[in-house]
Amino acid sequence: MLKRTANSLLRVAAVAAVLLPCGFAGSMQIASPSPVASLNVCDSHTLKDCHRVDGVTPPRVIHSETPVYPLNARRLKLEGVSVVSLVVDIHGVPREVMTAQSIADTVFTSHRDVAAEMDRNAVACVRKFRFVAATLDGKPVATQVTLKMNFHRAGEE
Repeated sequence: MLKRTANSLLRVAAVAAVLLPCGFAGSMQIASPSPVASLNVCDSHTLKDCHRVDGVTPPRVIHSETPVYPLNARRLKLEGVSVVSLVVDIHGVPREVMTAQSIADTVFTSHRDVAAEMDRNAVACVRKFRFVAATLDGKPVATQVTLKMNFHRAGEE
């Protein structure tokens, strides 16, 4: 059981990231990506023209961060999932990072500004992630993926 300290109460964001290839029917957990999948591969130079390709080894997270759970969101007891879309380039760096599905779409109008801050924090956090790039025929390729950033209060009663 976890000890409850003042420090642990400040860390109420239990945030999990799930790596989901864009358009992929099932989810792939970061820790155990499927060895070969059908993913959206993008042009390595422009990061555009993404199209479905079979036989791609998915990117793998090697460094992740925890987004800041805004104080106002904690006060309002807001929880939710911010879905972030990105392209993992051939060097494993997140590019074209943006909110694909906003927490703000799921809350009362009066809480949308705070929820939008949660989304911004999720995007800023994902920009700090690093990956082993996806590969196709043994060569790195840029791939379009989606991360689910979960904001849930933990350790509070």
